[in-house]
Amino acid sequence: MTATATGPSKPRVICGLAEPAQQHAAQAQLPVLELPGPVYERALDCVHCGLCLPACPTYTENGLEADSPRGRIYLMKGLADGRIGPTASVLEHLDRCLDCRACETACPSGVVYHELIEATRAQLRPLRRVDLVGRFVELIFYKIFPWPRRLKLAVLPARILQKLGVWRLIQMSRVDRLLPAPLAKMQQMLPPRGPLWPKSLAEHYPANPAQERRHTVGVLGGCVGSVMFQH
Repeated sequence: MTATATGPSKPRVICGLAEPAQQHAAQAQLPVLELPGPVYERALDCVHCGLCLPACPTYTENGLEADSPRGRIYLMKGLADGRIGPTASVLEHLDRCLDCRACETACPSGVVYHELIEATRAQLRPLRRVDLVGRFVELIFYKIFPWPRRLKLAVLPARILQKLGVWRLIQMSRVDRLLPAPLAKMQQMLPPRGPLWPKSLAEHYPANPAQERRHTVGVLGGCVGSVMFQH
């Protein structure tokens, strides 16, 4: 869309939509989310039919419209249009999205939701305050989990304590109460048993010889799953 300026002021373009700057003078102090035109159009594809609601894990958990795909699209479009700012409440609803893309398979309009949420998060990242614990958790997620060898090294001390029978005593002492919540959750999710150094997954696992082979199935081993839940 294009617009022609009628005075000395020029139109203000937001995500490919040109609007007179004077209409937004009162909102100039709000940070504006600058989404590329093709990504912004993903929000316009949403017809708010609600068929995505049963597929969204956060909406089915708490029933909040703002924690549904269409609710988050409203929020992201509002940020892009300059109608709302990145308040703590807005950021919390966007953070709760798992980016599982289940809504995309249920959407009759074919909204490519993940492009919206990922572009939004990337731009809002500098606005967040991350404490020391949060930075440490990010280090684990981005610098350890994606590499199986690093994950094996990180888990090795806990595995040794499990083999010695000390890890169970640590858990019984409830020492996890002294840990920050994210680290305590990770500690609780560690499987109670496992090899000291898991072997790499084989490229092919043959079917049971006693049964007829019917199909070949491909399985994504993943990064964490291939190490922590190899069995």
